[in-house]
Amino acid sequence: MSTLAWGALVDSAFRVRVLRMAQRLRVDASWLMAIMHFESRLNPTAVNTQSGATGLIQFMPATARELNTTVEALRAMSAIEQLDYVERYFARYAATTAPTLASWYMVVLWPAAREEPDDHVIFETPSAAYSQNKALDQNNDGKVTKAEAAAFVARRLAEGLQAGNATEEREPRFDEPVSTNVEGRMAPLILSTLLPTVLQMFSGKAQSAIQRATGSDPEVAAQFTQQLFGQIGAAVGVPVADDRSAIQAVGKLAEAAPATVQQVEDDALAFLDRMAPLLAKIAELDAGARKASDDSFDRAAKRADTPQGWALRMRQVSFTQWGLGVAAIVVGVLTGAQMWLSHGTTPDPALMVLLTAIVMGLVNTFRDQTGFSFGGTVDSNAAAMVQRELEARRGGKS
Repeated sequence: MSTLAWGALVDSAFRVRVLRMAQRLRVDASWLMAIMHFESRLNPTAVNTQSGATGLIQFMPATARELNTTVEALRAMSAIEQLDYVERYFARYAATTAPTLASWYMVVLWPAAREEPDDHVIFETPSAAYSQNKALDQNNDGKVTKAEAAAFVARRLAEGLQAGNATEEREPRFDEPVSTNVEGRMAPLILSTLLPTVLQMFSGKAQSAIQRATGSDPEVAAQFTQQLFGQIGAAVGVPVADDRSAIQAVGKLAEAAPATVQQVEDDALAFLDRMAPLLAKIAELDAGARKASDDSFDRAAKRADTPQGWALRMRQVSFTQWGLGVAAIVVGVLTGAQMWLSHGTTPDPALMVLLTAIVMGLVNTFRDQTGFSFGGTVDSNAAAMVQRELEARRGGKS
């Protein structure tokens, strides 16, 4: 269990989303809550009328555009939806931000200062930036240091951890669905191309499990791949929204610490666990269809070998089969005659091709007739049964 600052002001879905974001960013969740509370009092529609800054961390209009959105669009989002953009913003700086509350607040206030010492001056008079943030100058010396600005957030953190404001939270599981791909589903081609590269970073056990699962059905593979790349993007701080970002995310994963790769692998296997019932149903249907087909052939073979079976076969010999049989005899005689007259040992290739085609036609017609007459099936219908089951599930049917 952990204490979450200001958790009492938001619903459980918001709290879980922040905890998961903090896990991926490798930062204290209460720090994020204190920063958002100081900036907007956790109000996703909060607006600074002077600068136009909007939302939970007061996105500036230029910052919103960098994230492929607008302050107007952010203002129209729910708090949960806006957290996706909060994470995307923090993820750009997470790898180079010092592990202190002051440095993480600088990511929002003045990113260039996130690696500077606490006495670093971030705003100084005369300047527009100082005028907008003059309230942060605690000693009124015309300068705002990193420590002075962060002190306000530190007080907000202490207040948020007090009884009545904080909540006790269980650490969320990483196998919960991840909401990272704000742009929607990507085209599967680039993801399927990159998937083998990602799997090479996983353990052999994970590779086998993933390959078995994704080989069962194209839609299963597509769902898994989309989820996996969403998790990769969140883990390395490069949200996957297009071909370029997918390639960048895989490149960063290859350079990431083993613990990061292990976490992505664990997330992927957890997602497969949630899909296990559907995969088991597919395997069950496929195995049942194969068994039914095998049993049907066995029954057909037994019936066909009885006297009644042979009698039925003779009665059902068709005109086509008689014609093919006569043709096979004629071609066979011609082939023998050609070899005898030419005193050769090699038959004419054209006659051999014709004879082979006639014999194969006879075999196929008798095989199909046997299947029809005695209960056998020519092809397994397992694939069709699986497809019907998947379509029923996708359509909400049981």
